[in-house]
Amino acid sequence: MHPHSTSSRGPLTACSLLLALVVGACSDSNAPQRVTAPGNASGAAKDTLLPEARAQGGEFRFTTPAGWVVEAPAQFRKLQFQLPRVDDDQDDAQVWVTDFGGGTREQNAERWIGEFDQPDGKPSAEVAKQSTRKVGKLDVFEVDVSGTCTAKMAPGSPSTMQKENWRQIAVILEGGSKPWYVKLRGPVATVTRWEASFRAFVDSAVVAP
Repeated sequence: MHPHSTSSRGPLTACSLLLALVVGACSDSNAPQRVTAPGNASGAAKDTLLPEARAQGGEFRFTTPAGWVVEAPAQFRKLQFQLPRVDDDQDDAQVWVTDFGGGTREQNAERWIGEFDQPDGKPSAEVAKQSTRKVGKLDVFEVDVSGTCTAKMAPGSPSTMQKENWRQIAVILEGGSKPWYVKLRGPVATVTRWEASFRAFVDSAVVAP
């Protein structure tokens, strides 16, 4: 072996190793990050992606707000989310998206309002709020009602809920091949906490190409 071979290769190897370490460190710091859902430090259970990383929902596509926890959708639902409770509320709120349903706006509004009773016996229709707006080319019809929730536990189930001081914001999205429905339901304080992000979620809707 030539006497200069070993000495010429040593410094080159050290420099190469140093360069590899620097490049590796930079790559790790720029890697995509996953955001763990609130209250789940271990990340072993449910988690959610950054808003810009999630757009889904079949014919309609949505962008998920930060802090929402993605759940496996129940029967007839396209998307489903858990919204963590606040203050002294005993339950989390829930958002779900479905294309299962029918009837006119008026019929749906009457049914949704009928799922709530008022503590003073007043008809829920007198306190419910109805509104419309445009989201791009889509029409949004919204019904907002609070009180004691007596909705069915599941579609077709004879069992009903009995949840006092609850609120529901229900939306019909029109402009696709058929109407889609988006609902936020839960304790009043928790629904109020997530109200703005719910409307942002609805307003992010686009018809998938």
